[in-house]
Amino acid sequence: MANIFGDDTSELFPGLGEDVSGDDFIDGRGGNDLIYAQDGDDTVKGGAQDDTISGGAGDDEVKGQNGDDIIIGDAGVEKDPNPNWGNDTLRGNEGDDKVAGQSGDDSIEGNDGNDELQGNDGVDIIRGGAGDDLISGGADRDRLFGNAGDDEICGDGGDDIIRAGLGWDLVFGGNGADRIVGEDGNDTLLGENGRDTIRGGTGEDLIFGGAGIDSIKGDEGDDVIVGGDERGRGDDITGNDGDDLIFGEAGEDNLQGSDGQDTILGGIGADDIDGGKDEDVLLGEDGNDDVDGGAGDDKMYGGAGDDSMSGNDDDDFMEGEDGADDLRGGHGNDTMLGGDGNDSISGSDAFDVEPGFFGDDGNDKIFGEAGDDVLEGVNGDDFIDGGDDNDSISGGNGDDILRGENGADFVLGGAGFDQIDGGNAADVLDGGEDDDTILGGNGNDTIDGWTGDDCIDGEAGADSLWGFTGDDTIDGGAGSDIIDGEDGNDEIQAGNGDDVSMGSAGDDLIDAGNSATILFDLLPEFVGGDTVLGGTGNDTLFTSGSGDYFMDGEEDDDLIIGGDDQFGLFSGLDYLFGGEHDDTLVGRQGLNVLFGEEGADDFIVDIVVTTDASGDITGIDANGIFGTYIFDFDGNQEDQLCFNITLADGSVGGFTAQEFFEALDDATTLSSSDLFTYTPERDYEEGGLIFTDNDLVIEFDNGSFIYIRDVSPNTIFELGEVQSLNPFADTPKNFQGFWQTDEEVLTYGFDKYEEPFVPGVDKTVMDMDRPVMEVGPFEVPSDDFVKTELMDIFEAFVH
Repeated sequence: MANIFGDDTSELFPGLGEDVSGDDFIDGRGGNDLIYAQDGDDTVKGGAQDDTISGGAGDDEVKGQNGDDIIIGDAGVEKDPNPNWGNDTLRGNEGDDKVAGQSGDDSIEGNDGNDELQGNDGVDIIRGGAGDDLISGGADRDRLFGNAGDDEICGDGGDDIIRAGLGWDLVFGGNGADRIVGEDGNDTLLGENGRDTIRGGTGEDLIFGGAGIDSIKGDEGDDVIVGGDERGRGDDITGNDGDDLIFGEAGEDNLQGSDGQDTILGGIGADDIDGGKDEDVLLGEDGNDDVDGGAGDDKMYGGAGDDSMSGNDDDDFMEGEDGADDLRGGHGNDTMLGGDGNDSISGSDAFDVEPGFFGDDGNDKIFGEAGDDVLEGVNGDDFIDGGDDNDSISGGNGDDILRGENGADFVLGGAGFDQIDGGNAADVLDGGEDDDTILGGNGNDTIDGWTGDDCIDGEAGADSLWGFTGDDTIDGGAGSDIIDGEDGNDEIQAGNGDDVSMGSAGDDLIDAGNSATILFDLLPEFVGGDTVLGGTGNDTLFTSGSGDYFMDGEEDDDLIIGGDDQFGLFSGLDYLFGGEHDDTLVGRQGLNVLFGEEGADDFIVDIVVTTDASGDITGIDANGIFGTYIFDFDGNQEDQLCFNITLADGSVGGFTAQEFFEALDDATTLSSSDLFTYTPERDYEEGGLIFTDNDLVIEFDNGSFIYIRDVSPNTIFELGEVQSLNPFADTPKNFQGFWQTDEEVLTYGFDKYEEPFVPGVDKTVMDMDRPVMEVGPFEVPSDDFVKTELMDIFEAFVH
């Protein structure tokens, strides 16, 4: 063992020679020394100045002391085939030192100064100390500490532990599963190859995971984190505190923003993205991503792939973009766009909640865009636009605005005062509860108002419109529609087209519009008094309930049917008005009032015979079941009247029927029973009639045909002009009419028409042929007309 001390000059210390080994103590002291300790476990101090020290083989302890020293722990060239590389302890102390551990498990400290520290082979521990150090761990599992200063640290090979320390450090993990901590300062940290664990520490760090499945946390500060390209299982990245920018890159990454206003891009792969607190911007990009905005007003974009997105709390914006996406708004007033693909969108956030539980309020904006989407508003006053293709839309609770747009959509308003527009194509629209406004748009739509007083407009297309309960307002719009107001006092406008309309229960107002066919109150259990207006076009108007009806064919050639108005305890009174042109008015059974008005009108009424018939049957009411009154007050066209006789039981030897009369000059005295009595032997009756009791008379007279007339001379009551019907006892009147019968075949006629009647076979006016008999024409009196109100006619007949 040698103890060697230098002086203040520059000296060469070769130890004891190349062929001698030993545990030397060398102190260079002053001067720029060159020291080779050679073999042995040496202790070397460089002293002041800039020394170059080689510890040689063995476990050396080398201190450079002051000055910019170069320290090498082991010999650079070793001739021994079995070298003792040694585990060296190397300290640069003050100055900008260069320290290399070479082989062995070395402990290296740069201390003060901007040092270059290399561990090389072995499991090394390197501390940079103060200053801006360059540290390289070399092979094996090194522990590297930058300490203070802006250090550059490279782990090289092996699973290294690196702590950058204070300052703005640059760290390369190299190969291996490295553990890197940036600590304080704005650090740049690169995990490179291997499964690395990286934490940025405080400061605004730039972190790259590199190849491998990395776990990265930005910690405090506004960090930029890039996960790297790794197919399959990706990186776990958490931004932690601060406003972080995170790139998942390739792979199935788990990306969390945590606190702060973060921006996260998932990259390629099926990523799981959670924005955490605050207002985040989240982009799933390529792959089937699961994106959760967390707390805050977040903006989320799914990108390509079938994405699942949840807004959670606050007011979020979500766009699924390409793919079949599933969007859930959660609490808050959210705006959601599905983008291309068959999307499912809901204002709820109900991925993992109990069935039927939705606690998500908020006024959401939802846009399905392209694809067959499922869109749900849940609670709140929502705006939902289905966009292109065939969507399913549910507004849920709240006053929603729902638009199907293009495609054959299904739209359910739910509870609340909803506004629904089906848009183009054949839509199915349901208003749900409360008072809704529903527009069918173009296409053959099916619309149900459901409960509430709804306003429904089928618009263009052949629509089916149903009011359901409530006092609904329904407009068929253009096209041949089917309309049923159902329960409630509905107002129905059939619109243009050949429509079929039904008022059903309630006091309804139906306007047939143009070219319309109206059906309404077809079932006897419906109770309600309706008003039906035929409008322009050839209409067919029906009643069949037990209420009181007002029906007006208005313009063109109409068919108006009053209905069977006697059901159990209920009875109704129908008022049928033909309006302009040539109409057909059918009274059917029960109490009907028929007004032909202008045009050549056909009147068809029913008689029911309920007992055996043989010989003469007297009385117009056919055993009390006949109550039709006929008026024709205007026009110069010839009208026709036809009876349908229904046999309930028994045989027919004669018929209870009303005879047909026209005025003649001479007079014959008859009672009211004679007026309505048929005797088979009398084939032709003519002459004046004098009534012996106070009854009403139906008189036929020339082209206008049917009038109500009292016994005072030259007095005729016209439409809108009757105030009362006066008794006419002992006053002569002139009538003409005919009946012909052959056992069970009745031929009845009036004016210029006749038709044989066969029991059990329905006949209409159109079946009639011209008879051989000619009568008339006769003048209608033109003086002393009584001008009164129409409604008094109804009151008079009711009593």
